[in-house]
Amino acid sequence: MKGNFMILSTAFLLGTLAIPPEVEARGRGVYCVFHWEDNPSLNIRGGDVKMTKSVQKDVYESLLEAGTVKALLTLKYGGERCQYTHPKSQYFHRYFTPDYYGFKLNSKGRNPTCAEINMTVTCHSVL
Repeated sequence: MKGNFMILSTAFLLGTLAIPPEVEARGRGVYCVFHWEDNPSLNIRGGDVKMTKSVQKDVYESLLEAGTVKALLTLKYGGERCQYTHPKSQYFHRYFTPDYYGFKLNSKGRNPTCAEINMTVTCHSVL
């Protein structure tokens, strides 16, 4: 009888320690990859930039459901910097300078503009 009571009480305690899915998802990590393709005619070298953050449940779900989307472009500092943002979350953004050598296929060629760098962003769960 005592053994059964201990088993039942242990099972009850473990059951109450289980974390509900809503709370569990609240701090889930998401990593997003900003990607752009090579475009030799515009002197653009392709690349990827990855970032990881913890987000709340509603943001987590919307980022994963969005799949691959076109990143939103905002010009900052009078057009000197490009800010690319995930359309579902302002937390995921990156600044780029269009004349940065990493974007150029030919270092002596023309500088690409922010609008010419067609960037997409895809988010995945860290789990």
